[in-house]
Amino acid sequence: MSLELVPRKTWFSKRKAKLQTLFARVVNPALLKLRYGYVYDNGRWRFQRVRTKPKKFRRTFEDGTPNWDMDGAAPLPFDDNMRRLIVETPEAMAAGGGRKKSKLRKRRYIPAELGVEGFFNRLNAAGIAYAALRWFDDLPHVAEGEDIDLLFADEAMPFLEELFIPKRRRGAIKCDVYSTSGLPASNFEGLPYYEERLARNLLNHTVMVNGLVKAPDTERHFLSLAYHAVYHKAHNSGLPLEAGGEPLKIVSDHDYAAVLRDLADRLGWKVDISLIGLHRFLAERDWAPATDTLRKLSPSRPVLKLLLDETARYDTPGRELCVFILRDWARKRGLLPWVTANLRHYGFDVKIVHELNEDERDAARARIRGGNWNRGPYPVSGGDPYAVIAACDYAPEPPDSELRRKQPFARNARSVAIKALLRDGINHIVPANQRTNAVHSADDETEAWDYLEIACPDLVAKVRERVEKGYGGDPVLKLKLHRGKRATSYLVYRDGRPCVLKLFSDHPEARIAYNAESLARERFAGRPWTPEWVDAGPNWILERFYPQAQRLDRVAAEMAPEARLDLAARAVRVLRDIYDAGFAHRDIHVENFFWIDGKLVLIDYETLAERPEGTAFETSYDITGKGMPSPFTTGSMGYANRRSDRSLCRVLEVPLEAALKAEQGLARSAATPARAVSKPRKQAVR
Repeated sequence: MSLELVPRKTWFSKRKAKLQTLFARVVNPALLKLRYGYVYDNGRWRFQRVRTKPKKFRRTFEDGTPNWDMDGAAPLPFDDNMRRLIVETPEAMAAGGGRKKSKLRKRRYIPAELGVEGFFNRLNAAGIAYAALRWFDDLPHVAEGEDIDLLFADEAMPFLEELFIPKRRRGAIKCDVYSTSGLPASNFEGLPYYEERLARNLLNHTVMVNGLVKAPDTERHFLSLAYHAVYHKAHNSGLPLEAGGEPLKIVSDHDYAAVLRDLADRLGWKVDISLIGLHRFLAERDWAPATDTLRKLSPSRPVLKLLLDETARYDTPGRELCVFILRDWARKRGLLPWVTANLRHYGFDVKIVHELNEDERDAARARIRGGNWNRGPYPVSGGDPYAVIAACDYAPEPPDSELRRKQPFARNARSVAIKALLRDGINHIVPANQRTNAVHSADDETEAWDYLEIACPDLVAKVRERVEKGYGGDPVLKLKLHRGKRATSYLVYRDGRPCVLKLFSDHPEARIAYNAESLARERFAGRPWTPEWVDAGPNWILERFYPQAQRLDRVAAEMAPEARLDLAARAVRVLRDIYDAGFAHRDIHVENFFWIDGKLVLIDYETLAERPEGTAFETSYDITGKGMPSPFTTGSMGYANRRSDRSLCRVLEVPLEAALKAEQGLARSAATPARAVSKPRKQAVR
């Protein structure tokens, strides 16, 4: 356990990771034309085939976020007045302009001529709000090799430039300087050292130590030191994972366990001095960071992922709650209706649209994103949070390996894509030096509920009720699930049940597809492997909605080889039934099969056609992809098509011969249940 939770990063491994990322960025544009890519998967980089077509793959936006699975989508256009407002509303650029990084760093130095005692006397005389965070009992003495960790109010930062020097000189004393809101050059890995509400609480409860230094009182000293040990130091704190365990790593500089135990005894608190025990205690005292902050800290601190597991509460198949936060830049330009319309246009069921009041904005600003609402990689900051949109996506797409590498906690590629789409739509019409990040979103449903509880706790119950009711239908609004060449699919409700409405276009290929679907409905209705067709019209078909989580490729990924062999046999049995009826489906792949209530369901009959007579089942089109024209550029999709990443034989990892043999065994077992039951009865009579 200890070895797994302590990362072993060296100078070489860090440089190697950067070189691999750069290599992928250089070679992938050429490789993608061959449907290959250099990608990060299962903890290592490798060359492998990619499923997405090159024209849809890795079209990146201003922040480097790929546009996953949006089918060449474009945001809704702005009207002339809104476009003029966006372009003409001035916005101050960050100090220094462009994307040039500040030369300031959190490490500063007290000059030798001023000294530690003189430094703190200057702070106290000026009435500066500050606190020495830890190891302050011996100040003004500072041991060799040690530094002083200091927290300051934001307002004090300009004054500090008069006292500190930026570079080390002979006799200078090292200091790490942090501000309450995590201003540039005074933050921790891009985040405020503590959440702003906690930092201000700490500064409001300080005591004088040795008549010289302001430090947290005993209670805040324990809480802030525990916060630092668990979330900043993690495995380097020398604390065990659980009570009674061995330390994850032996450290020699500071004994966090002894100091925390002594402080707890002085306070009369019974605390389990371990990483998990302290995390639970801090959560009870409302001193634990929000989920997204923990996630930002976890890549270099694997042990924090165990703490995250305690908060991973939401996993509903076929539905993902998404929360989008609009920032002040969008408020000034009136973009809330445009963002909401885009979400609805791309199939998100909007549950609430809420403009935050002043208290809610303060809470969201302080706790979401770790309190860091700076400009990031953009020339202009999007500002503080201003409004919250909660929406359900009923067709979530799992992330691919590249998205998992860039955003390991993202669960729905569509929510990442729509956020990137909104940002791109805005930044497309503003000058390059005015581009910004006006929209933020939660990575997954766990984070989404956290955002709601932080930003608008009074609305959580209402949102939860609306989410549990699902999408109740709307006479005007249909939730778009997919736009194809021949039909557009929408989520609608009929008699309180979710259904897919396939609305066919008005061109020859679409009419052929509609006629094929109608033929399948006429010939195969009632078969155990057909979808539940609900209704039909002159250019539309309504059928039951099946969640994407129950699609065959996603179900099979979690199955043992024996179970996948059984699925292959069942799929071949479906193909044989279609063959025996004199037809061929002609688009057989895993994304058209669903595993529903213990049986396979085959959808999408737009390519159905009569098969030629005299063809053996084993060589028919649905098995080999040969012997008939390939319709609508579907790519000769049959069971044994090994060129496609979606073929049954590749995804299920069951060769055609094994699947045919298993299907014959399935047919025999289905034909003999009566004999198997009657035989024991005869023996019982004897």
